[in-house]
Amino acid sequence: MAELAKPLRNPLVLFGGAVIAGLFLVAVFASLLALYGPEIGSLLDRFQPPGPRHWFGTDSSGFDVFSRVLYGARPAIGSGLIVLAISTSVGTAVGLAAGYGGGALGEVLLRTTDVFLAFPGLLLAMAVVAAVQQRTLWAIVVAISLRWWAPYARMVAAQTLSIREREYVEAARSIGARHLRVILRSILPNALSPIVVQATLDLGAIILTTAALSFIGFGAEPGAPDWGHGRRRSPVHAGPMVGGAVSGARDLLRRRRVQSRRGRGPRRLRPAAPQRVARPLGGECVARTRRA
Repeated sequence: MAELAKPLRNPLVLFGGAVIAGLFLVAVFASLLALYGPEIGSLLDRFQPPGPRHWFGTDSSGFDVFSRVLYGARPAIGSGLIVLAISTSVGTAVGLAAGYGGGALGEVLLRTTDVFLAFPGLLLAMAVVAAVQQRTLWAIVVAISLRWWAPYARMVAAQTLSIREREYVEAARSIGARHLRVILRSILPNALSPIVVQATLDLGAIILTTAALSFIGFGAEPGAPDWGHGRRRSPVHAGPMVGGAVSGARDLLRRRRVQSRRGRGPRRLRPAAPQRVARPLGGECVARTRRA
């Protein structure tokens, strides 16, 4: 218990946990937090700027952007968790089989993994969605998972190759333990740490990939509350807000620079430093000082 409680004393861990918990709460209670429904809008309210009625403004169809962002958290986080579960499960199983079995089986599995690693994840997902001609959540999940398991397989295979030569693994074999028991009791628990770390890093990347597919037209159906669709349907407010923030920061820096110059007063010229000139006189060098 002491080892589990030690990371909780770190303020960065607490802050990260609070952010993740907040995202999950927003996704669960989106219907209570949203100002409007995800499909409630009017063409008369198109491209409204942020204000008291619409906190994030409205999109090209008159939908409230803030409400659709809250509702869009559900498919984004849900698809990310499903893809992560499939990728870690398949990749861990393939990596354990390749690393522990070795031989021809390991070579075939690792070469297959290299083939999937050679394709960019976003392009492969686009090709799969275009081939199946279905833009449902499960089609997107399968398309992203088809590429995302490969890094886990390669990582777990490397860990398994290192762990299987340890003394406790040899001891388990020597007492007659079966291969499955050795893998599940001696190898897998010691290979979980890098898997957990990689999974925490990949969750955000999977959500961004899902949003990118929707943004370029390969994601959810048009009209569904999705982060990618929301960014494509309401691009009008991003430019002024970013431009205003940049210009405001530039004016602030310029004003502080002028104030700092006024506080220091006029710049004074420093007198030139004296030069020492050496002239030979009677085989010796006599140094004279001459001021500029």
